[in-house]
Amino acid sequence: SSNNEDSTLSTQRQFFAAQTLHAKCLSDVHQLPPDSLPSLRDSLVHHFISHATDSVRANIENRPANRPLVTRLAMTIAALAVQLSWHTCLNDISTNVLHPHPELGPAVLELFRSIPEEADSNRLVVSHEEDLWSYRDMLRNSSRIVLGLCEHAVQSTKSSGFDDVATTEAVLSCLQSWIRIVDMDPQLLEKTVLVPWVFELLGDSANGGFELAVDVVVELLRTYPSHRRGNEGLIFSIIPKAMALGQDG
Repeated sequence: SSNNEDSTLSTQRQFFAAQTLHAKCLSDVHQLPPDSLPSLRDSLVHHFISHATDSVRANIENRPANRPLVTRLAMTIAALAVQLSWHTCLNDISTNVLHPHPELGPAVLELFRSIPEEADSNRLVVSHEEDLWSYRDMLRNSSRIVLGLCEHAVQSTKSSGFDDVATTEAVLSCLQSWIRIVDMDPQLLEKTVLVPWVFELLGDSANGGFELAVDVVVELLRTYPSHRRGNEGLIFSIIPKAMALGQDG
């Protein structure tokens, strides 16, 4: 039917536009007038909310969701955040996107996952290197916000009583990205409920997110070696959980 074809064409065009903008925000942002960047950011956030909301609706209505577009918009916002030195991005997105639209939790977690990844991209070109270092320091100092959002998402799925695989996978992907890229304080990870939760998922390979949970544990052990000072508490909390895996069966 021509309606379906029009819709597919429109989807492809939107994705291509987002892909082009993403590339521009990574390496050619100097081609855009600097005073236009905040309004570009606001427009991208608006489109992100709109398409993420449609994806949620699509799942309910049993029609295909345009997930690749939502992912690419998240990457574009994250790339622009670096260029703008948008140091309040995590709080701003929580306040302006997540609080009014709690159903967009998995999409916001995807955006939060992209934030360190875009700041670490080898395609990223910034005009002042020191701005990038300062932005990366901000990420480290903001780790608590991301861990808090992940904890809240996990508690919400537990209290809802049904296995929300989309949220579980979004939390695990976000967590893995922050552990791999951001030099988070090991004491924050030692105290979070997320580490025991990841090991809970590993207790049963039928769990949604099992493979991603394996990736998170591998990343934890790689990023926080036991011989480095300050990591002892985290490693001591992980080892008994790792040793207990597979012993119940």
